[in-house]
Amino acid sequence: MTREGGTVDATSADEGMLSAYWQETQRLLAHRVQAASIFFLLFAGAITTLEVIYFPTRRSALLLTCAVYAALCVAAVVAVRRRPDRTFAITVAATNALALCMTAYSAAVHNRAEMLVLTLTLYLTGVVLLFPWGLRGQALGSLGAALGYPLSTFAGATTASPSVYGLAALSTAVGLTLTGAYLLERHRFAAYWRAAELERAQLFSAALLEVARALNATIRDPQALAEQMAACARQALAADWAALLRWNESGRTFELAAGSGVPAAVAEEIRTIGFSPQVIAPFERTLRRNGWVALTNSESSEPLAQTLLQRWRLAAFLSQSIMREQQITAVVSCCYVQPRGPFRPQERRLLAAIANQAAVALENARLMEEARAANRLKSEFVATVSHELRTPLNVIIGYTDLLREAALGDPGEQSAALDRIRQQSLQLLDLIQAMLDVSRLDAGGLRLNLEEFDLGALFASLRTSVPSNWCGPKVKVDWLNRGGAATLRTDRGKLEMILRNLIHNALKYTEAGAVSVAAEEVGDQAQVCFSVTDTGPGIALEDQTAIFEMFRQASATPGRDGGVGLGLYIVKRLSEALGGSVSVHSQPGAGACFRVVLPRQGPRTAAG
Repeated sequence: MTREGGTVDATSADEGMLSAYWQETQRLLAHRVQAASIFFLLFAGAITTLEVIYFPTRRSALLLTCAVYAALCVAAVVAVRRRPDRTFAITVAATNALALCMTAYSAAVHNRAEMLVLTLTLYLTGVVLLFPWGLRGQALGSLGAALGYPLSTFAGATTASPSVYGLAALSTAVGLTLTGAYLLERHRFAAYWRAAELERAQLFSAALLEVARALNATIRDPQALAEQMAACARQALAADWAALLRWNESGRTFELAAGSGVPAAVAEEIRTIGFSPQVIAPFERTLRRNGWVALTNSESSEPLAQTLLQRWRLAAFLSQSIMREQQITAVVSCCYVQPRGPFRPQERRLLAAIANQAAVALENARLMEEARAANRLKSEFVATVSHELRTPLNVIIGYTDLLREAALGDPGEQSAALDRIRQQSLQLLDLIQAMLDVSRLDAGGLRLNLEEFDLGALFASLRTSVPSNWCGPKVKVDWLNRGGAATLRTDRGKLEMILRNLIHNALKYTEAGAVSVAAEEVGDQAQVCFSVTDTGPGIALEDQTAIFEMFRQASATPGRDGGVGLGLYIVKRLSEALGGSVSVHSQPGAGACFRVVLPRQGPRTAAG
């Protein structure tokens, strides 16, 4: 059976399909035995009638032969009904017995051998049409005719011409019927294969549609989505239990995210130990190469696989990776307790399709969560900016009203009021400037103006530009230029903005103590490191990454006096634009140190 002319190669079908096809052939053969027996007996009865009319002397032999025919047919029908699993062997035996009975009759009555060849040819033609048993069945079923003819010529059948002619004719008939059986089997198997593939495709599509509906119904809840995915995989592949392992980037392990039917002891064990890439290196390599891993007790040679299969009392499991941006983000595994054969290709394809559906659903869930988070941040930003704008505006309006009403008659009070108005106005200007800077950064409108200057000049400019109201009465600012007169080629305005933001951030969180601003050459004098260190409350470890994101701030700490969470975001973006990087080192209660490292000769490419 090859895939040509509308037929299918048996190698393209899996073992399960071939087994199902053979069982279907057995059932069809069992049904055909009764019909073939009736047809044969009618045919034999018609021939017997003609024989009795033209050869009355053969009456006894004919009656005995017909009785044997009937007995063989009845025995075949009864045997097939009682032993349907032996249908093929019973049919072959009955077919040969009938052919041998024909040849025995011809020898007994000294019939012409040429008539026997014609009868056997008709007989084999009927057999190939009635019995869907293929080349093997037809070859075995033709043995009685092929052997019976030469035996009949030796036993008494007469020939009008040399017996070799009859043998050649019978051989031709056998060859033609074998060819016919082969071709019929090819086309029959092709039709069966297409029908089975169509049915599987329908089941495949139905299963995926059900999975898509189930996953979409839980897309707003990531945990419910993971549990639904495990349940869908378990149901679609008829597994005893299924588990979804999700990659934890911080812990660098695969952890149990959800399960369906997972034994409590197994689930607890997976949650406790996790699976690092080093431990499951062989599996991870196979997952990256094929996308799936299929193992059974009989196939596995990996010690870890054998240990897990035995420990969890599993006979087999099939795992499929879930990918995002060429990275494995999760693995879904279907596990089987009862022994089974190798996993079929369509089972692997189904699990891969479910994993693809899940990858899309998980990505959509992630995007929805990010959208919700962005919406929350936007709401918080609007609320925070409104507060930050309203506070200085209220101060400005209040003092302006007092001045307009001449409520402050003393010149000293008037001067103090004007100072406060100016101070609040500058605070508003800083806030608006920060938002404009963010807008330019996100729009890609940042331009660099590279110039060469020395660190001493930079520190002198910073000392005069830092407003006195930034510094509390109990806070001291130390300026430590360890680079001396070392020169730096970069955008001076952007660098001053970076350092001003860091200094303002440090002073804002420091109620008492010191803030030190330092600069020194590092990396064989190819880089300059600027550091701003404070003695404030410090930053929790879980906040040290988030604080560089837009509108994000550290957890509430003593000494905080507002802000919208843009300063450190601007610092990070400007540092990267200047070809450098920013980092923070801090412990709660021990202050914080922000370090900005820039190349002395400026960025390799100018931002535009």
